[in-house]
Amino acid sequence: MVNERRKELKQKARRALAGRYFTASASVAVSWGFTVLLFIMGQMCLLFSGILSLFPGNVERSGFTALAVFGFCTAAFFLFRFLLLPGMASLYLAICRGRETGVGEIFRGFHDHTGKFLGIGILAVILAAVLTAPVTALTAAAKITGDREFASIFLPCYYLLLTGAWLYVRLTYGQFYMILADDPEKSILRALEESREMMTGSRLKFLGLRLSFLGWIPIVLLTMGVSLLWLVPYVSCSQGFFYLGAKARWSLDQEFCNKT
Repeated sequence: MVNERRKELKQKARRALAGRYFTASASVAVSWGFTVLLFIMGQMCLLFSGILSLFPGNVERSGFTALAVFGFCTAAFFLFRFLLLPGMASLYLAICRGRETGVGEIFRGFHDHTGKFLGIGILAVILAAVLTAPVTALTAAAKITGDREFASIFLPCYYLLLTGAWLYVRLTYGQFYMILADDPEKSILRALEESREMMTGSRLKFLGLRLSFLGWIPIVLLTMGVSLLWLVPYVSCSQGFFYLGAKARWSLDQEFCNKT
């Protein structure tokens, strides 16, 4: 398990999912269903604010209300997704290990160490807001002043920098939620450190595993996304076995270091 190839990881994922695909696919459907429902509720609130603006004297107030509702719904949407992540990781780890599990496992983050996972989500939303603030400010300034030359140069470079940073973070700390799903008692910093250590020398392998599923895109498009109910568990369990292999290798390294 320590140094497995992509083909072996995928074979293990298919075997682990045999007889469990209904649970895995239902979990994906339920998580998406709640996410879509939250999105629709936000859109309905925005629509209601727009209707209020049609009445005399409500234009300014409705504009502020719409902005507040948009901010609240966006934050709630992302926080909900972040609370689902540990539960989804726990579900796929259970499947990989052959343990009994159910759809309710995806809501683990809502009742087990909720404060920690909610804090992670809040920090992530704040970080995203900070990183996108220069883009928002520069775009607004370009529209106001009419000078778009600097923005046309800066924005592509900034997006390229953000993409590179996101890719590095994703590959380095990609096992963060798997680690916390395995042991929720671990601190956030400890989980980040362990993920970094696990992924040392394995980033390209992890990237290769993720890229190897790109061939499924035409099928997803042809089925209008329905095949994702099958593909997402397959991808997630493959990544789950990758994590188990990386953890085994990391544990051996730690044991060797302790002996020496």
